[in-house]
Amino acid sequence: MANLRDLEELGLVDAQDKYNPLAMEVEQELVHLGSQRTKAMDEHKSLEGVYNTILEHNAYLRNQLSTYKQYLQNVRLASGGGDKVKGVGNTGFGVTSIGGKVWTKKGAKSQLIGPYKYTYSQLEKAGIISESNVPDSKYCPRSLVNVNVCSKGLVYFKISSPIPGTFIICFNHKGTL
Repeated sequence: MANLRDLEELGLVDAQDKYNPLAMEVEQELVHLGSQRTKAMDEHKSLEGVYNTILEHNAYLRNQLSTYKQYLQNVRLASGGGDKVKGVGNTGFGVTSIGGKVWTKKGAKSQLIGPYKYTYSQLEKAGIISESNVPDSKYCPRSLVNVNVCSKGLVYFKISSPIPGTFIICFNHKGTL
């Protein structure tokens, strides 16, 4: 009200005219803000639709991922030894996916494969070991050659597989340290 009195004193508005120029500007601003509110509400509805679509797509992708994990588990079971391993079928039946986590039924037991023992030189000849930090005996000091501490011939590996797709590799050395 104090500001309206100040505007009256300056002669910009008149109380008898119901503050007409100022009232018209306020009315136009309210109409403009009302249309902005309507646009914001429409935009909000549109964004909710996009959000729901993203949620549906996310659920679809989670389902696909769960199916893919189940497929991979079946492939691992099928290729994990087949008929060579007693107790493991090559069909992959007995695998269930619950909430994206793969479970196997107790009927589908797997059996430990191995351990198989390989020397360093066998793996090197097969091309499995191409480079290592194990020194050759020809590079060892004479005092160590006598006790055979540095020889690659004293290194061997034990490899076993408790379940298909999982391997345990043990590095062993026969020398005295």
